[in-house]
Amino acid sequence: MYLKGAGISPHPPIIIPEIGNGEEQKSSGTIEGMNKLGRFVQELEPKVIVLITPHGNVFSDGICILDYDSLKGDLKEFGYYDYTVEKKVSREFMVSFNSVLRNCDVPYLFIGPEDATHYRIQGKLDHGCIVPLYYIDKYYQDYQIVHISIGMLPLKDHY
Repeated sequence: MYLKGAGISPHPPIIIPEIGNGEEQKSSGTIEGMNKLGRFVQELEPKVIVLITPHGNVFSDGICILDYDSLKGDLKEFGYYDYTVEKKVSREFMVSFNSVLRNCDVPYLFIGPEDATHYRIQGKLDHGCIVPLYYIDKYYQDYQIVHISIGMLPLKDHY
């Protein structure tokens, strides 16, 4: 597995037409950029998309990687009740990633369903992931994901 590309995405839910109800047109440049991101991903045809979000389960002492077979999320909290996204998690990438992290000084947690219950946290996709996936899926759907939430760590550790 190797890195094919990278992107940084804004993720305001209002740029989704069903949420913006016309107001999204005020962000037409952002929407154009999101469609460009979708086309970029389509050209690359990645097997795995790694999502790094500030809106997931944030721990003070490490990054959080959701260790599930698949992850699901919706935008109901933003008034869009008819949209749900579910993606398979790349087991192959997760095994490799865990091996790499074991040899680093960066604290991390792999959180599965039992751990999520224990910590009383969500094992789901958040809007920081769903909004970019909404635009990517318009152009390309043949991928798996890995979901990482930032921690309250120094920027150097995140890098």
